[in-house]
Amino acid sequence: MLRASPVLLVSALAAVPAAAQEFGWSVGVTATSNYIFRGTTQSDDRPAVQGYVEGEMGIVFGGVWASTVDFPGDPDFGDDNVEFDLYGGIRPDLGPVSVEINYTRYLYDDSGDCCGEFGFLLGYPVNDAVEVGGAFYGDPGSDTAWLQAGGGIVVLQDYLLDGTLGTDFGTLDYGKDKVAWDLGVSRGFGEFATVDLRYHDSNVDPGRAVVSLSLDF
Repeated sequence: MLRASPVLLVSALAAVPAAAQEFGWSVGVTATSNYIFRGTTQSDDRPAVQGYVEGEMGIVFGGVWASTVDFPGDPDFGDDNVEFDLYGGIRPDLGPVSVEINYTRYLYDDSGDCCGEFGFLLGYPVNDAVEVGGAFYGDPGSDTAWLQAGGGIVVLQDYLLDGTLGTDFGTLDYGKDKVAWDLGVSRGFGEFATVDLRYHDSNVDPGRAVVSLSLDF
């Protein structure tokens, strides 16, 4: 079962800086009422704590992201409490078009090495207030694939309204094509804090409203 990588909010792609030759790093932490990935809860509809550390030099980047998880009764992940994502890739400088090519490896504290997937992301700022983008994720080893499109718009100067729509082409074991979507609004407070209120749903999961507070440095 593939798990989430947080590396892909389409609305965040425009914030990727132009390539530089100096080493830089960032760190962040998030408290969320529910860890949702592609419409499915990863924390049994309970709160989760997440964090990341990332470094970059030029167009190359890499980091680690972690989250508390809860899969009661799952034969493979039922004893796991923490997910660790090791990721890396490149972000070429193509002018206004944001591009990211990455690979993420998913690890768990009890079950260990789970799986991995490649990701290819594109983002384009239509104007100062609107951005559109898309992403493709695939794991050749397990023959899974996920295609996602989304966009965001700044409203009332301080709020970002954004959402995504994705499908797995029927490659995952749900008995049908999984289609998941989310729509939310977020606002930054000060230089580091962001509050996000989001609704997630899919054709194999119940709809859920999630609130998250993130601090990024």
